[in-house]
Amino acid sequence: MNPNRAQRLCQFFAKVAGTTLFAASAVASSVSAQTPPPAPLPVDDAFVASASVRDGQVLLKFDVLAGHYLFRDRFEFQRGGDTPLTIDSFKQDASAAGKNKDDPSFGRVKVFDRPVSLIAAKDIPSAGKTQLTVIFQGCSEVAGVCYPPTKRTFTLARNSRDVAPNELAKPGLSSMFKKQVSGQ
Repeated sequence: MNPNRAQRLCQFFAKVAGTTLFAASAVASSVSAQTPPPAPLPVDDAFVASASVRDGQVLLKFDVLAGHYLFRDRFEFQRGGDTPLTIDSFKQDASAAGKNKDDPSFGRVKVFDRPVSLIAAKDIPSAGKTQLTVIFQGCSEVAGVCYPPTKRTFTLARNSRDVAPNELAKPGLSSMFKKQVSGQ
C-alpha cells in the first residue's frame, strides 16, 4: 500500500473517531442537562428526629441526611402551653453553633448539615408525661427545594429515650386486629 494513502486513511479514521466521540459527548451532556433533579424525600426521611430526657433536660436529635440541611434560626420549641423558645434560650454545646452557608433563597445563614443534638427543654417534671413541640425548617440541595416549616410533637416521660414524633407513631397491635366491616 502506498505510504501516502495509508497516512490519509489514518487521518480519515482519526477524524471519524473524533467526530463520533464529540457527538457522543454532546448527546450525553444534553441528556444530563435535561435530567430533572430527583423528587424531594419526605421531610421525616430527610431529617430523622428523636427526643430523649436526660438529667431533667429534653435532648432533641436530628439525623440530617447527606445533601440536606436544617436552618439553625428556624427552630422553635414549646413545652405544653409555655412560651415558645429558640435554640439560644438554652446553653448548647459547640455542635449547635451551626456552620455558615450562602443559601440561594435566604442569604447567609447558619445551618446543620450533619447530625445534631439540641437541648430543647429543661426542668422536666419527675412524674407524668410532658409534650414538647418543635418547629424546624430545612432544604434539600439534592432535589433543589426547601421544605416548609414542619411541626413535630413528642410525648416524653422522665426517662424517655429515642422517642419518635407522635406524628410517626406506629399503630398499636390491637388496632391491627379491629374487626373489618365491609359495605356489602
